Amino acid sequence: MPLAKIQKKIKEESDVRISEIKKMEEEKRKEMEEANLKKLKTEIEKIKESTIDSINKKKNSFHLQCGIKKRLYFQQAKKEALQLIFKESEYELVKNHLRDIYSICLEKTADFAKIMNFQNIKLRVKKGDGELIKKLADQKRFIFAVEESLEKNGFIAEADKLSFDYSIESLFNDFKEKNSVEIGKLIK
Repeated sequence: MPLAKIQKKIKEESDVRISEIKKMEEEKRKEMEEANLKKLKTEIEKIKESTIDSINKKKNSFHLQCGIKKRLYFQQAKKEALQLIFKESEYELVKNHLRDIYSICLEKTADFAKIMNFQNIKLRVKKGDGELIKKLADQKRFIFAVEESLEKNGFIAEADKLSFDYSIESLFNDFKEKNSVEIGKLIK
């Protein structure tokens, strides 16, 4: 067989082999891309599920703590702080205002992803309560003192932390340490 034909035959076989190799490499590359894409999608789903689960846990924990703290603080207010300043018969007047504060705070802090500052919270005075509050000087001082303390300390909620502890407990501790006259000085 002439040399030229041999060289031609070798080249043709070589070209076929090279073509087969390239085809195999392309198929392998596609398989790897698909496998990597599938792996990436799986990882993304895991991260997504984990993130959603984490958010839900934080939400549940947040709302649970809100409920527990709300009950505890009302009990503490009734049994300790308020009794030092008010007669038992006058407690309902102030309790209504405290309940309004809590309802506002719980509503605002429901969006726990933001930092909320309740500096502008104002106590609501129910219609018809105005004259009674004016007559009861201690109660009036108390209401302004609560407002002042809220503005000073603020109610702040973060994504993973409640700050009700400091604001409310420090507020009630102030009441336990001061009498109504001293509390009145807070607004002067």
